[in-house]
Amino acid sequence: MIAKVALPVPKVAPFDYEVPEGMRLGVGHRVRVRLGKRSLFGIVVALREEPEHPGPLQPILEDMGLVVPYWELPLLEELSRRYFVSLGMTLERSLPRRARPRPRRLVLGVPLPEARRALEGLAERAPAQAKVLERALVGPVE
Repeated sequence: MIAKVALPVPKVAPFDYEVPEGMRLGVGHRVRVRLGKRSLFGIVVALREEPEHPGPLQPILEDMGLVVPYWELPLLEELSRRYFVSLGMTLERSLPRRARPRPRRLVLGVPLPEARRALEGLAERAPAQAKVLERALVGPVE
């Protein structure tokens, strides 16, 4: 079986992925897949028996369960067409904030006290870089 997965990338059309044997998947399920070297979360928007294009397909890595009821898909598809945004990006934005993947944590390459000292002299020389470093030192905002 083939799943058409909408990913939060600028490409408008969903991507085809192979559903592994034994995985019970439905429209509206959130899945983790590979796209190139990245691992992304997407939403299954259709299931098919045969792929549209010949060749091997990447398997779905993980099923996270139902997150978008099937009756909401037509509305979200219309919104993506109307506002010229990919369906995957529209679906991601329609999810509650807690259901979206969390951004990666920022790891500084220097100890915190050293970064704070660097910030003191950086504001005059490079104000934009100082703002970025200052934001990184504050930490994540929930």
